[in-house]
Order: sequence, then structure tokens, then C-alpha cells
Amino acid sequence: ISIGDVTMDTSAQHYGNLISLQKLPMDTTVTFAQNITLSATALPSYSCRQVDVTVDYDYTGTAYVGSVGLTSSTGIPLRAGDAATFYVNNTSAIYCLGSSLGTAGLRVKYSGKK
Repeated sequence: ISIGDVTMDTSAQHYGNLISLQKLPMDTTVTFAQNITLSATALPSYSCRQVDVTVDYDYTGTAYVGSVGLTSSTGIPLRAGDAATFYVNNTSAIYCLGSSLGTAGLRVKYSGKK
């Protein structure tokens, strides 16, 4: 679509398709959904500086987030609507698990912002 000096690219992919941060400007933020499982699972691997993890409001269990070796007794417990921020260089450094299964129970936002 072209409007005078402005051109809109309507071929852009849906935000649900994860984008490698290396191809984006350093001030870009990317958000994706992550299912909650009953065993500790690392987030997909993307370079970043900051990761914000938020539990969906409709998730009825407790989500736990942390690092390698995560268990329900070593992780940070988060309930519906709770959030935690991590300063890491890759999203895969963050692990999550839950007390009940949840489809897209976590919203993960990562960025290269300082």
C-alpha cells in the first residue's frame, strides 16, 4: 500500500513467528507465547539482554522460572498475572515449569535494550 511518501509493507509475517534478534535493531522487543509443562523446559534460544516472563491471567496453577536444574523448590514461583525479569544474554538460560499444564501459559518478552 502506498500513500504519498509512505509505503506500508503488508507482507510482514505474523508476530507469532519468532524472529532472530540479531536481525533486528538493538532497541527491538519481541514477544511470544510459551506453553507451561510439568517438567523444566528451557525457552527457545534467542540472543538478548533482557527477558520478561509473565504468567497468563487465566493460568490456574503456579509457574516456576529459573535456570538449569529448575524444580518447584528452587524456582521463582509465579501465579496468574505475576512477572519476573532476567538479565541474560540468551533466552535459553531461562527454564520454566508449572504445577499444571497450560497452553500458552507464559508470555515471554525479550529485547536487546540496555
